[in-house]
Amino acid sequence: MQIDISNCEKEPIHVPGSIQSFGALIGFNTNFEVLFKSENFSEYFECDPGSSLSQLSPDLMEKVSARIQGPALLKERFTVKGK
Repeated sequence: MQIDISNCEKEPIHVPGSIQSFGALIGFNTNFEVLFKSENFSEYFECDPGSSLSQLSPDLMEKVSARIQGPALLKERFTVKGK
């Protein structure tokens, strides 16, 4: 099977402000304080789509934290710019 990558440049992943249709985005600082979330975040985690960052419940944040720290997602730890 041969892969044709000539169409890759047309994929919208490089468009600033876009999230691929099969995922959501949430940004944290090193203390797991939420800095931002994508508009479609509520499709993947149970919360009001219009909720502000300060309104995300501790239970929800625990679920998010468990999903992003799970061993199945990250096989090994890595750093960016020494952090």
